[in-house]
Amino acid sequence: SVRNSVAAGYVAGVSGILIGHPLDSIKVLIQMKGSSLVRGSGGAGSVAQKRSLLSLYSGVQGPLLTVGVVQAINFAVYDSIRRQLHSRRHPDNNDDNGYLHDFAL
Repeated sequence: SVRNSVAAGYVAGVSGILIGHPLDSIKVLIQMKGSSLVRGSGGAGSVAQKRSLLSLYSGVQGPLLTVGVVQAINFAVYDSIRRQLHSRRHPDNNDDNGYLHDFAL
């Protein structure tokens, strides 16, 4: 259903931000400090150790609010269009299970 697609999209968006944001923060710190930081201190792992875990999530509020909503809309639109295409291709079959074989390349 569309409700499931919205929920799945929101969870996917939030999960991606929660996993990727600290890694992006480490990348930005390395870029700002220059390559000498990486060579002299043992790499990205030492950058993460010098900062608190919470500091790596600095600025995550905006992306958490927006990316989750955008992904929820993306999933819902995709699911709605997929269901419409399936119903047009198989008008006598309301069962939407096994739809992937219709769209395989």
